[in-house]
Amino acid sequence: MIYVLDSPITEKSHSRYVIDVIKQHTDVNIKHIELTQDIKLGQLVETIYDLMQIVIPSDIVLCAWAIPGNENLDVLFEELSSLCFVVAAAGNFHTPIEEYTPARSQGVITVGTLNKEGLVAALSNYSNSKEVKWVPGTNYNV
Repeated sequence: MIYVLDSPITEKSHSRYVIDVIKQHTDVNIKHIELTQDIKLGQLVETIYDLMQIVIPSDIVLCAWAIPGNENLDVLFEELSSLCFVVAAAGNFHTPIEEYTPARSQGVITVGTLNKEGLVAALSNYSNSKEVKWVPGTNYNV
């Protein structure tokens, strides 16, 4: 199962595009978990706790977003990543991932983007201390 934690699905939402891209590359079941723009910290914590109760080691939790660093959430994402794969976007601010959750959380696989020349994309966040998995950018508008 791939759990996609992202915005509500609309015709042109980020989550719609992310899910469509995933579907083009796998037939694994996808479950969208809606995170509204105004989600409260407690609601996000509850969502992560709920996931901890149901994930299995082969599951993937995808967080295609970055928020300002939060130590309490970092601990929860670290715990979740001990139960399954957690993949997070590095972020698009051209700043260190160490400023953002869940990208900076230990155990989380953080993914950044390379440009056409194979260099870190201008907007991609980066790190000098944590391994970032670099992937070529695409023409998907997300």
